[in-house]
Amino acid sequence: MRFKYKPLILVFTLSLLYSCINNADFNQVDIDATPVLNFPLVFFELDQLDFLDDTSTIELDSITDVTEFDAFQSSTVRQNLGRVDLLFEIENMFDRNFQVEVDFLDDQDNITYSFQDLTIASGIDFIELRESVIIERNPLILNTTKARITVRLSSSSGILDPDVEQRFSFKSVGIFYLFF
Repeated sequence: MRFKYKPLILVFTLSLLYSCINNADFNQVDIDATPVLNFPLVFFELDQLDFLDDTSTIELDSITDVTEFDAFQSSTVRQNLGRVDLLFEIENMFDRNFQVEVDFLDDQDNITYSFQDLTIASGIDFIELRESVIIERNPLILNTTKARITVRLSSSSGILDPDVEQRFSFKSVGIFYLFF
């Protein structure tokens, strides 16, 4: 008795599947897929000793570093990129403010895109900033091969104490939106 119902259930299920597939019109399907790629861009961490000379008696007011940047070198990215969002995560455990300048450069060190300077208040555990760049309005950004980051320490009446641990952390990610 148990076996008599299984063939009936199988026939009923197959008839439902056939009727669902039979009425499908795949010409009406419009799939709009926008691939999104995430690239880590620049990461660094500075402490109080990074802002002091070798003798720890003279304070440096800024640190600049230039990093290779090859995210725009792919022909697929260059031809299909519509927008890039840049996400910055910053932590400032110093008792001083910082100003961060981010510039994208080409092979000849010409600025291809410059971000509005970021002012980071003292004692910020975590801040997240985001900037969107529309490629149609900023096509020179596709010529970027380097990123230059300058971190400026605000002035103070005294110099940093080399024995008091302080930290400044900077992370960035590029979110690339491709349109085909």
